[in-house]
Amino acid sequence: MPGGDPDDHCLVAAAVAVAPAVLLTVNLKDFPARPLGESGVTVLSPDEYATSLLNEHPDDLPVVVADMAAHRRRPPMDVDDVLDALARAGLTKFVATFREL
Repeated sequence: MPGGDPDDHCLVAAAVAVAPAVLLTVNLKDFPARPLGESGVTVLSPDEYATSLLNEHPDDLPVVVADMAAHRRRPPMDVDDVLDALARAGLTKFVATFREL
């Protein structure tokens, strides 16, 4: 079974069973892309996934981020605040791509 952590084998098995699938994880080291890709599973980080969504739906994602900002109350946030929070959470490529729109 691909991956170094035996605790992750059930996740790999589930993804392979429903392939084609996307396994979304920050733990890329335990989910090797090449062997899983051969089984029909694409392994992506949250940043890669969000960036791919933005590239596929460049008109929709700004609306989603604006909606996120509009519903923030504690603390209130504008779009730049939401993007800053997403960057701090590791979505740096997504935020950079978003800001280039």
